[in-house]
Amino acid sequence: MFENQFYPTPKEVIRKMLQPFRGHDFIKLSILEPSAGNGNILDYIKNNMVKDSRWYQEHFSAYCVEKDKELQFILQEKGYKLIGEDFLKYSGDYYFDLIIMNPPFSNGDEHLLHAWEILDEGDIVCLLNEETIKNPFSNKRVLLNDLIGQHGSVEYLGNCFRGSDVPTDVNVVLVRLHKENKNSRLKFNFQNVASEKHDINSLNENTINNPVAVRDIIGNMIVQYDKLKAMYIEYLKIKEGMDFYKHGLFGSSFNFEKALDNEGKDNKQKYNFFCDMSKLEIWRQVLNRMGMERYMTNNVRKNFSKFIEQQGAMDFTKENVANLINTLLLNKTSIMELAIGEVFDIFTKYHKENRCHVEGWKTNDKWKVNKKIILPYFVSTGWGNGDYYTTESNHWNAYSDIDKVMAYISGIKYEEFDELIEQCDYNTRDRDKKYKRISLKQGIQQTPVGDSSKNETEFFYIRCYKKGTLHLEFKDAWLWKEFNYWACSGKNWLRESEKKEWETKKNSRGLI
Repeated sequence: MFENQFYPTPKEVIRKMLQPFRGHDFIKLSILEPSAGNGNILDYIKNNMVKDSRWYQEHFSAYCVEKDKELQFILQEKGYKLIGEDFLKYSGDYYFDLIIMNPPFSNGDEHLLHAWEILDEGDIVCLLNEETIKNPFSNKRVLLNDLIGQHGSVEYLGNCFRGSDVPTDVNVVLVRLHKENKNSRLKFNFQNVASEKHDINSLNENTINNPVAVRDIIGNMIVQYDKLKAMYIEYLKIKEGMDFYKHGLFGSSFNFEKALDNEGKDNKQKYNFFCDMSKLEIWRQVLNRMGMERYMTNNVRKNFSKFIEQQGAMDFTKENVANLINTLLLNKTSIMELAIGEVFDIFTKYHKENRCHVEGWKTNDKWKVNKKIILPYFVSTGWGNGDYYTTESNHWNAYSDIDKVMAYISGIKYEEFDELIEQCDYNTRDRDKKYKRISLKQGIQQTPVGDSSKNETEFFYIRCYKKGTLHLEFKDAWLWKEFNYWACSGKNWLRESEKKEWETKKNSRGLI
């Protein structure tokens, strides 16, 4: 199930690891747990060392790295940001105050040395196999012992995992390291130029009659103002540079200013917050450019948004992008089956006449969609379209969901719907415009109120009625049949013989 070196950290050991940090405000710390397992250490911090209020719990800044796919899912469900799979390959977008870790006992020295390498400044608390310290037979172990001698300490804990959920007989040591970095990129020290800044309050009624004091104060203020103007020029240069480099990375709705505005946080948390927001948006753009939106109904899209948020903390690397694309391509059919199942439910839940019984399928309570479908309260004679029917806001997503599903089955690009064949005058009514493919929404909006004759969209003949009812009829018998097979296959309603026939058919069309 999990890797053979998965040893969850016992609570009493976590308590000892965190003992020096008692009284710290953990909401102000950026914390990383590499080789996080199921998140025992982060759970302990969140449940015992962060204030028990909704705001504090939601703003607990915790990051993790984990190889095992099942454990990754557990960590993401708990709300921890997964930033990588292999810690030894993690190069590091983020700045951390504390790295707390229980790495694999077989190569803990490599993990601890890598943690030291990626830490800008702060603390590391790490559990290691005792032999790593006692038997420094390799260059890495020698280097680690020297590092501990200069920057940390070792505490021997003995066989503290004997009574854990996954016991082991390994004797363990607890290593603490503290790293300072005077040259940190996030330290901006202006104390050495303090003489160039003078308190304006020094210019008052007590000094105004002292020409020497006034001259010094005004002189310092002039220098300070000149420096401020120079810094503003630098600011304009940086702002223009950011505008240049952000172009094409983010969507039009992305709030870049919010990503920059982190009042009340220290520089590490400001930087990490910027990385969180911007990287999440970049991952969204990757997925948008893959065209995955065309395969998603509204509910599938909601679930997918959660997936994007979980993916969003991962390093934006060629390897991670390739892995994501492969995952999506492998699951494209499953995503579409979910979407088709949702449209099937839309068709069958509103009116009993939309379903017909199919003899001989697995059970006698399964149904397929009729060729003609009745959808009550799906059109309106209300606002915004004058003498024409309008779509109902309650079903706004359903119209596009239906077209997306039918487009996928038919092999048509959803982006082509409501695309104008030729440019029209701004005042041209929708009914008079010429579209490449007419969507269900557009078809409804082009139907005059009171006109109950048969009108057409790309996939359906439609009739609209003043009482709000919409009648759909599949134009293509093949599409109607295919839709039912897709839906019933996704719901596991087909008999074994039908299922095999259907899987063969999909495979021959390159759909799986």
